[in-house]
Amino acid sequence: MSHNSNVTINNTVINNNESIAYSSGGGLCLSDSELTINNSTISNNQTNNYGGGIALFNSGANLDIATVQNNVSNADGGGIYINSNENDVYLSNSLFINNLALNHGGGIASLNSSAYLHDSIISDNESNRGGGIFIQDSPGGFTIENSEIDGNNSNYYAGGIWVMNSTVDMDSVIVNNNYSGDLGGGGILISSSTANLENMVISNNIAETKGGGISIMTSGDNISFNNSIINENSAGEQGGAIWMNQSQQLLFNNLTIANNMSEEGSIVYVHGTAGPIFKNSIIAYNDDPGIEIIEDSASPTFLYSNLYANGYINDAYIGEGSINEDPLFCNEEEFTLYNNSPCLESGENGSNMGAANIGCENQSLEGCTDPLANNYNLDAN
Repeated sequence: MSHNSNVTINNTVINNNESIAYSSGGGLCLSDSELTINNSTISNNQTNNYGGGIALFNSGANLDIATVQNNVSNADGGGIYINSNENDVYLSNSLFINNLALNHGGGIASLNSSAYLHDSIISDNESNRGGGIFIQDSPGGFTIENSEIDGNNSNYYAGGIWVMNSTVDMDSVIVNNNYSGDLGGGGILISSSTANLENMVISNNIAETKGGGISIMTSGDNISFNNSIINENSAGEQGGAIWMNQSQQLLFNNLTIANNMSEEGSIVYVHGTAGPIFKNSIIAYNDDPGIEIIEDSASPTFLYSNLYANGYINDAYIGEGSINEDPLFCNEEEFTLYNNSPCLESGENGSNMGAANIGCENQSLEGCTDPLANNYNLDAN
């Protein structure tokens, strides 16, 4: 352990270490210190306590071009455990791969901390709660930008990321191929928190029970969710794309929700007393049933949105400005649109519907999509 120190590590491999008894930090442990790591690898370390690779207590850190892999914690933070209080932690251009925590945060566990994660990959980590990342009691904020959370596994809650009693900002984050077991939140689980989600891709995540893509678990969460794609997620029981329990109405804007599935509510399962508003969104090709609610007051509302080829959606949920037309995706990975898509300039005040704009420049599908029309074109469907 380093105490009251400034530690700089450059071009170094820290490998095959184990902390003694119940001390923390299999590879490194710092208290009341500052850590800088550049172009280094922390791998195959183990601890019976916090931080298989790195443990930070009341310490700041700056990790750049770091690889943290194959570390094990028998508690929290397989790759790194952060409890920095008022000290900032920066994690950039780094890899957190194949780490294991028996409790929280297979790749990263952050408590009572302000942290910034950008241009990084959190992949193939495992824990019982928060397979990739676990964030708790961080009202000062945890920011994630331009990063990928992929292929992580949780036996209980939150395959990709769990945010609890915290403030989190996520922008341009890909949450793919994560898995949660008994208690849900395949991609993301948010509870008792404020979350601002922008330009997200949440796809191919699996929850054995509820919330394949995202689970908003605690009534009263303050969520802003915009310009994002939720695609090909599945839940064994409820909420293929979204599961939520809310007492206040949330507004989701410019989402593309497609190809999700669940036994109940492939698009959204609403357990609370207030349903969400979906505005300027594309909802397409989701399995039957599309919507499930517990209380009549929890009915979702779709405004200025395109609802096409989904499982059952009660007409009472479909409000002003909404349409039912083939969105004409030209790229069903990024969900970009042909330039004659009915979703262009059909949103509120002439805005576009969905998360993506035109993706096939100078291309359109000629002809009418109505099979009874004289200029019907099969390929325009």
